[in-house]
Amino acid sequence: MLPKILTLEYLSNEKEGQYLDRKSARIKPSDIARHIVAFANANGGVLAIGIEDNGEITGFNNKDSKSINDFLNVPFSSCKGRLKVEHEIRKVTIDSKQDSILLLFIEPSEDAVIKTSDDKVYLRVGDKSKLLNHEQVTQLEYDKGERIFEDIIVEDSSIDDVDLQLLQQYKEKLGTSFIL
Repeated sequence: MLPKILTLEYLSNEKEGQYLDRKSARIKPSDIARHIVAFANANGGVLAIGIEDNGEITGFNNKDSKSINDFLNVPFSSCKGRLKVEHEIRKVTIDSKQDSILLLFIEPSEDAVIKTSDDKVYLRVGDKSKLLNHEQVTQLEYDKGERIFEDIIVEDSSIDDVDLQLLQQYKEKLGTSFIL
């Protein structure tokens, strides 16, 4: 997990991984939605905006940088679910000039799958935000307790599909005399 105090040295030198990702402030703000969703569906993490992938701190005072407020709006405008995201705007000095970086602290979603506004589901795996397919999303829903196997309707099933010998053993273990 990440250290409690995230120094600039740590943020710029630590290898991106399961709990840390860096993004330039020049990217389209909606492009961070998949990373927020991925962290929330995994174990949480920190997204540092204004720091390049190579660790160079570039901040928000660049010609092509987007606004901090646009990035702060992403969890509300581009994500679905009960997201818990806190933020910190940290003042930095770059080339003797005052600037800022944005830290988004994404908490894990324990009991629900978080999605992007276009219903895509991502999961943080190592240093990647992986898009999940339908089967993987379904498994994640089971893992988080959003779905339970007992709710699955098996069409074309009948009492003939029940193993009566196994059911008898189960009844004996429970000490019940229920008769089919």
